[in-house]
Amino acid sequence: MSLKRGQLVLTPAGRLGGGTFKAKLSVDARSDRPRIAARILGKGISLGKVSAQIYGSEFIEGARSDVNIDVAARGRSMAELMAKLSGGVYVAAGKATIHNERLEKVSGDVVTAVLSTVAMQSEEDKTTHVRCGVVRVPVRDGIVDVDRTLAMETTRAAMSVSGTVNLRDEGLDLGVNLVGRRGLTLGIGTFSGLVRVRGTIGEPKIVADAVGVAGAAATVAGAVVTSGLSLLAQGIISQIAADRSTCKTALERDNAFDKSKLVPHGSGSRASQEFESPARDGQSGHSASSAARTTTTPKTTRDGN
Repeated sequence: MSLKRGQLVLTPAGRLGGGTFKAKLSVDARSDRPRIAARILGKGISLGKVSAQIYGSEFIEGARSDVNIDVAARGRSMAELMAKLSGGVYVAAGKATIHNERLEKVSGDVVTAVLSTVAMQSEEDKTTHVRCGVVRVPVRDGIVDVDRTLAMETTRAAMSVSGTVNLRDEGLDLGVNLVGRRGLTLGIGTFSGLVRVRGTIGEPKIVADAVGVAGAAATVAGAVVTSGLSLLAQGIISQIAADRSTCKTALERDNAFDKSKLVPHGSGSRASQEFESPARDGQSGHSASSAARTTTTPKTTRDGN
């Protein structure tokens, strides 16, 4: 720790959740709008172990993750800091088992409902088996842009999310695309028009887009007459192979802060069915772990400097 001329810098490092981390946290109070910045790098951290330390109950098992967070902001209050926050957040997690009832106690009904939909589960299912999860988003002046860069795959289905999170007023507007491991599925435009997550971060709500529902209903009705050919022609319904990977798509998407291609070992192929963690060492190919170490971290250039 160092404190010099109104600047406080902390550089903690060590082990966390079975993995390692290092961070640099700084506060520059030399102006009337202090600048706060955080850079956090983590490798092989089990989100399950971390959740147990925080909540006293392990609602998720496994989920070894790599983490790369680089954000900064200026402001006199927490609200102003969130409104000016800029930078990027990257988390890539491996296999996990989620205990649904424990998760509901921690996160509430909405998160559990979305998870059940994504996993194609019934109320009787006690656990959700996750193959991988990715959060890879830029933040610019309090706006989080999600363009298929938030994703999760379970043993039954895969999910990708597009939309925005507004940290200025805590508003949410997210559309979810769900694809089955086998069979047919609605495409991203149609599904996102049917179901959205809106409201606020504190009180999210699952809502239906009436216009989208009507449009989809008309399209499906027309497809019945043409034996489904119109759906296939429009790409609204597509055959999903067993190796379809929304996690891979999330890692490969370009965004305003990171133009690199981050592809975990085996992602997008049948080998990804054995995907344990993007944080594994000694793997051939270009892993998310190695990418996190070699990629230039998103620059926080719009925090008032």
